[in-house]
Amino acid sequence: MQPLNLRSIPLGELLLRRRALRRQLLTRTDLTDLRIAVLGGTTTNELVDLLEILLLDGGFRPAFYQSEYGRYYGTLSWNLKLSQRSNRILSTSTHV
Repeated sequence: MQPLNLRSIPLGELLLRRRALRRQLLTRTDLTDLRIAVLGGTTTNELVDLLEILLLDGGFRPAFYQSEYGRYYGTLSWNLKLSQRSNRILSTSTHV
């Protein structure tokens, strides 16, 4: 399956069509698994939704973990195995 031309779709429409795009993109057989922790607050859901579509289109199958508000240190210290190379951390705050 060829990558979609997501850059031509307005952001609002991407978010509205997210479920259909996700189903379509998940049919690809060449996706690489990727684990991502998003350390932020209550406003990260739309960011994660958009990132998922963009990463799927880029050839990755992302699995997201979203921390609870204000739980950056505890999340990093106890819930994530950061020694694995496939982990990525996205912080939406300057308090990490």
